[in-house]
Amino acid sequence: MEFDDIVSGREAFLREAILLETQEGLRLDFKAPAVAKQGAAFTPQGQLTKDGRNSLAKALSAFSNSAGGVLVIGVECRKNVDGVDCACDLEPLPNWKTALSAVNSAVGDPLQPKMAVSEWADSRPRRIRASAM
Repeated sequence: MEFDDIVSGREAFLREAILLETQEGLRLDFKAPAVAKQGAAFTPQGQLTKDGRNSLAKALSAFSNSAGGVLVIGVECRKNVDGVDCACDLEPLPNWKTALSAVNSAVGDPLQPKMAVSEWADSRPRRIRASAM
């Protein structure tokens, strides 16, 4: 799954990824915002939690040690009946504009190469990709 496939397919692509039980890999990572749950990545107001910052840092670090990748925020990933960790449900992010700002701030200056953060339509999962800026 390439970045362009995800971007052009938008929500339909994500629904297909769930239907096909797409696995995370070296260049694809799914993150559910898990708002109001133990270990939530975001607060209900859209701010990154400490756990969310740590999770974001781990994903971006893994991408920086490879050929880059796509981090999709808003897709829950868990083990299926075969024990394989895969996409299983869409979990839209409430207050996504605040969350987008929080992610932009969190990946800010120390990260090289810069990360481009782009949003889709209201309450749809967000995507982040590396770009040469």
